Amino acid sequence: MTHEKLCLCCKHFEIDFGSTGYSDMTPGCPMYCDCKMRHYKTRKHRYVEDYDELIQLAKTCKDFKHR
Repeated sequence: MTHEKLCLCCKHFEIDFGSTGYSDMTPGCPMYCDCKMRHYKTRKHRYVEDYDELIQLAKTCKDFKHR
């Protein structure tokens, strides 16, 4: 079985879908996805429009490891 070489399939990929707030005092957390090998870190950015481009970086990544 072959797997596509995407960050989503890499053991170094981490994603958190965020959470909604419970009140005005607890606004929740935004979604982020990061590479544990530090090739990118989206939680530093308020808005990331090109997630599709980020997760395709694995096609040329020397640190890619299948889950």
